[in-house]
Amino acid sequence: PMIDPDSQRIVDADGNELELIMEGQTAYLEFDLKNEGTALAVGIGSQLVCEGLVIEDAPSYVPFLAEGVVETLRWRVTGETLDWWEQRRGAECTVSIVSSYALNNIVENDELSFTQQVDSNAPTTLTSFAGFGIALIITIGLLGLTNQNEKYRLGAVYSGVVMLGFLFHLYDALWWGPVTIALASLWVWRMAWRSSEEFRYIHEDYQRARKGISTIYADHFQALTDSRRQLTIILSLPLLGFVGVVLGLPPQMTPDEANLVTLVGYMLVSTMVV
Repeated sequence: PMIDPDSQRIVDADGNELELIMEGQTAYLEFDLKNEGTALAVGIGSQLVCEGLVIEDAPSYVPFLAEGVVETLRWRVTGETLDWWEQRRGAECTVSIVSSYALNNIVENDELSFTQQVDSNAPTTLTSFAGFGIALIITIGLLGLTNQNEKYRLGAVYSGVVMLGFLFHLYDALWWGPVTIALASLWVWRMAWRSSEEFRYIHEDYQRARKGISTIYADHFQALTDSRRQLTIILSLPLLGFVGVVLGLPPQMTPDEANLVTLVGYMLVSTMVV
């Protein structure tokens, strides 16, 4: 008996072939078990060992495999959740068979090692690209309107972080996730700094009012209140939207200490800088 190295398949519950396994997704790994010998193979057991996949169910014991017969070995697996900054991770796997009675068996073809990709729980590439393009257009439009009303800047902050959230899923590289995460913080910090410039304008306008010169703001204290509220919103909400797009729906993340500490630390540091 042997495992056909060209028979590896990933399918869903309905038998439709999949290109890869997403984190938290249940799929099936299939292999063809062949008897290319000239006699009956007896008592064939199989095993799948994977680092990065959770084995949910294994194929049953094959008591007999006649000459020229092909049997499908099928394992139900689930992709392990990734770290929150990762887009994809390789899963190292080995599938092997052991026959209780097989004379002159070639042991080299009784084992097959392969790498399986586990992708993050993310929108499809087309959806991510469309979301990135739409958010980019909205962000540019809102930035062009900030001279008319500062509230448009808030909209630009939100659309900008959503744009970067979709950008996170558009490229697969080890360094891409951390770079996109850093860009999201820089974007929020820059927009918060631009919003804080309004405090200086209000202060200068208030000084002109004290000298009896015509002013821009009718009520300087209300203007200060509005600016503080605007900065509070920039402080607390946009990066939550970015993290939401990165983690996907429903959110998927390895629930270990490193992920929780880095995610909370990222939010706290970004908030403190704002």
